[in-house]
Amino acid sequence: MMFTEADVEAALREHDGSCRDINFTDATWDGLHDLVQAMSADFGRVSVGSTSRDTHDAAITNVAVALDLARRVGGMAQIILNEGRGFVAHLQIFVFGIPGESSPDIELTFFPQDIRSTAGLGASFLAWADRAQALTRSSGYYARYENASWTSGDVSPASGVFFVRTPL
Repeated sequence: MMFTEADVEAALREHDGSCRDINFTDATWDGLHDLVQAMSADFGRVSVGSTSRDTHDAAITNVAVALDLARRVGGMAQIILNEGRGFVAHLQIFVFGIPGESSPDIELTFFPQDIRSTAGLGASFLAWADRAQALTRSSGYYARYENASWTSGDVSPASGVFFVRTPL
């Protein structure tokens, strides 16, 4: 399926109450750390929203500790970035780790109303998302409307995917 900057812009401008997600394929743990470090520099406040393993929440406030736990023992870490000075004002980074897996699942989540850029929105988003992909060292990404039942790789018309960057 072919996506255009106009598709991206339309999806980002639609205020439908749902968030927008970017999911990366085959990211690396070192790349995740680079992403968090680089993204954090664009925000005034960075915090850990939650961490969990086997549905047990942990009260962790250090970002590096949360990411290390997700990598070593598995589970989820949520990094919350507020007071953004770049493309978005508020961003959440969700990380899912499985012990022994070399690639974390990474999802960036934001709402359309939190986007700062207006002129050339499609191109601005793609530059921002491409930078995130390069930082994560991933082979590609999916940009999509929030959909709890989405399956990675699904780009069917009902999937909510509005852009795919495939491996080069």
